[in-house]
Amino acid sequence: MIKIKPMTCKTAELPLDSYKDEEFYAELKYDGIRAIYDNGILYNREGRDISHRFPEVLDAFMGCEAIVDGEIVAVTGKFEDIQQRLTDNKLDIEIRSKKYPAKFVIIYCFKNYHTIPLSIEKVKAFPTIQEGWNYVIKNDCEGLILKKRNWTINGYQQGVRSDSWLKKKYIKEVELEFDSYEKNPKGLTLIDKNGVRVACLGEQSTEVKRRLDTEGKITATIRYLEKTANNKYRQPSFKELSG
Repeated sequence: MIKIKPMTCKTAELPLDSYKDEEFYAELKYDGIRAIYDNGILYNREGRDISHRFPEVLDAFMGCEAIVDGEIVAVTGKFEDIQQRLTDNKLDIEIRSKKYPAKFVIIYCFKNYHTIPLSIEKVKAFPTIQEGWNYVIKNDCEGLILKKRNWTINGYQQGVRSDSWLKKKYIKEVELEFDSYEKNPKGLTLIDKNGVRVACLGEQSTEVKRRLDTEGKITATIRYLEKTANNKYRQPSFKELSG
């Protein structure tokens, strides 16, 4: 079998309103494991066979002769749930496939589309970019993929991080109070009373350290992707001092 290397996205660096509906269309960005389904086999973007980890996904594809690119996501939509499926232990797989069930969402089909079962979900698309962003905010999704309307001119670019597909993540913000820190080679690691750790790097760390040393605590605005069930912030980053 010749394994397909997924086409991936570059980051949409500009403000959302810089991208026009005439040039781009929007699809939902799913928060899971990128995978290729090829005639009864699932493999990840590195080409590793992960079929055994997701028996319920293979069952859903029963009899399908298609080759598709997609995302394996938790039915709940939570990334922390799909992370629970990253095991090769047979007993754990059996238990977790019931506790944290997964599904496959199709991004692109290479061949035999007509054999795909109707139960297999297709990527959610939106009439306009703004409607897509409103959906993301309302449902607390990871973000959007903006695709150039003419991207198919160059075809599916295997293994390429293409500017024909751009990812726009929904980054949230929160103010947290920090009362301690640890030094690191690039600046500081800030720590709050709940054990949240956030890197503060570069020149801004100098003023943050001065304030902590003199005042004993600071309030800062933190950006993050998701807050987990155990109140942890996923991918937290320091934005600025507050007040």
